Formats: sequence, C-alpha cells, structure tokens
Amino acid sequence: MALANLAGRRLAGALADGAEQEGGDGGGGGGGETGAPPASEPIDTEGRWLEGVTPACIDVGLDWRACDRIAVPEFRRSAYGPIAPPSVAYLRTADGKAVVVKAGGRCGTELCAAEVAAAVGVRVPPMRLVSRRDKEHSDICFALERLSLLQVRWHGEVVENLLREKHLLVAEHVPGRTVDGMPQPDVARTLCGAQGDFLVQLGGLMAFDMTLNGDRFPALPEDGDDGDEIREVDMASVLSDDTNRLWTCENLGSLTEGTVERVAILREVSKVCTAIAARQPQMCAPTARVVAGLRQRLNLPSLDKQAGRLLEDGFIATGKAIAALSVDDYRGMVERAVETVGEVVGILDDPLLPPLDVDLMAGVSAVFRRCFLGVTTEDD
Repeated sequence: MALANLAGRRLAGALADGAEQEGGDGGGGGGGETGAPPASEPIDTEGRWLEGVTPACIDVGLDWRACDRIAVPEFRRSAYGPIAPPSVAYLRTADGKAVVVKAGGRCGTELCAAEVAAAVGVRVPPMRLVSRRDKEHSDICFALERLSLLQVRWHGEVVENLLREKHLLVAEHVPGRTVDGMPQPDVARTLCGAQGDFLVQLGGLMAFDMTLNGDRFPALPEDGDDGDEIREVDMASVLSDDTNRLWTCENLGSLTEGTVERVAILREVSKVCTAIAARQPQMCAPTARVVAGLRQRLNLPSLDKQAGRLLEDGFIATGKAIAALSVDDYRGMVERAVETVGEVVGILDDPLLPPLDVDLMAGVSAVFRRCFLGVTTEDD
C-alpha cells in the first residue's frame, strides 16, 4: 500500500521496519520507550484488543503519551466516521481502557447535532474538541505517530490524515458492535429481541435524522422514485451496546448540505408524518421502505411482522420530543456550538460546516407538533 510521507523522514524511514515486522514473526520490537508490544506478541491489525475494553474518561488530563495500543477501521467504516478518507483512531490508555480520536473538520456541526440528539433522547457518545494550539493536541499526535510506527502499513494513512487536522475531536468509546457486519443470527437477535426495543430506538433515530435533513433512512422519496426501488438503510454508524441500546456515533456522514428546497422537503416530511400518525403499518409506505432497506442492507430474509409498528412507535415518541424544540432552541444550540469552537480553536470562517438549516429544523419540529400533538401555532 502506497503511503504519503508521514511526519517527514522519520516515518518514511520506519516503513522498512514495518515491512520487516509484517514479513517476520509479527513482533513489535521489544517495547521500551516506543510503547510497542513485546516481540512475542503478534501485530493486531484488526484491533481485537478493543473487544470487551471499557471506555476511558475523556475529561482533560488523559495521559496520551502513555497509550500503548492503536486500532483503526480497516476496509470498513467506523461507527465514528467514514473510512474514506480515514479519519478515526482508537487508542488504549495505560490503564487498559479505550478512547476515540477523530478528525475535527466538522467539529461545530457535530457538537450542535450532538446537543440536538441529547435533547430528544438519542444516545451519542460524549465528545470534546482539542485545538492544535493546545499542548494536548501535540500529545495526541505524539501518541498517534509513535504507535503507528509498529503497524505503519495499516495505520500510516489514518495517522497522516489526523496529523493534518487543525482540530481533533476526542470521543468516548462505546463498547459494542456496529449493526453492519454482524453475523445474520446476531442481527436478527439485535433487531427483534427484547420485544423489538431496538427497532423502536431505530424509529427514533429516523425522526432525529429527518430533523437534521440526513439521509441515513429512505423514509423520504427521492426524485423520480416510483416507490418500487429498494434503497438500503445506512447502518454503518449505528451501534448496539452490550445491553442492546442503540447509539449513533457519527451523525453527519450523510447530512444533506443543500436545503434550498425547504418548502418541498417539509411537504415530504409532512406526508411521512401523516402516514405514520395514521397507525396503519401495513399501509405506511415510509416505514415499509425502511423495513425493505433494512432487510436488503443486512441480508435478512424477513423481519418481524411488527417491524413497521415498532418503527412507528419510536418515530412518534422521538417526534414528540423534537416537537418541543422551537426555532429559538435550535438557534441557541448553534450559538453554543459556535461559541465552543471559538473558545477552543479561535474564529473560523465557517464554524458550522456543513451548515445546519435552523429554519428547516424548526419547520420539522412544527410538522411533528401538528401531526403527533395536534398543535398548530401562528409561527408554524
């Protein structure tokens, strides 16, 4: 795998060492000050050490230079962000816990989206922003660079991308598994176990995504969509923890940036909400599209007959929570995100990139109020 230069000649010179380790006994060269595992321990290219590891506290004060393991998503998308371009790394702290470091290029929008999620009961991992002007940023980069030397063929590109970032997001590691890639029996148990609670949570995530104008779910029709084409549900960032609770660890991977057709979007949102509010799952086209997309994405021959109803339950419950948010609430969230970015990294030309359309989000809340609470105000 061809790699660009990482941190100048130092890492370029380590490529040969990495190649020898891959072709040799898989050892890590004796540990010592490099923090590498002993020579008898094989290189863990798949991050197996993450299995069963508890999350580290992400408060300021982490001893980054003492981290002793690194893992990156390989040939797949991490729950915390896209694999292309690679932008996520998992580090093991000295006390054997895990922490996530991800690119902070969209930090303001992520922080704002996370506040919206927390306000309506959608689980997102805690995160905080670290600026290049902080010493902690250099400590993180030191750990990333040092640990990547051992497995440079797998980790070099990710570390290179992270080192280029002016800002980094430190996120709490959520022990669990992404729904994508689960063996089929595990997928079925996750989606249909515990009286379908996971599907209820998935319905809530649909409502959250609709508020952000995200397109993880095919609930809204696309241009020219006659209703027959099955569009997959993007489950890559949906994670199930050890108690079958749903987490969304990356909210902006498929955020639709252009919202110039706000009236048209809200018209379609209203159609979806009206169909769901009718409480006739067998005749509800939006949830039927999502169920079909789930089956195709996860390679399931069938889903529980109640899947549509369970999705509706979650959508309505979260929709009612979203209905309580006003345009002033959304503006406050945006202002707080911009203020946080300003305090940590200074003034940016575009602190929210991609932008969040406050008026669109408020419009979705108004639709939810009308459809699920029967409330209409003059502002709506």
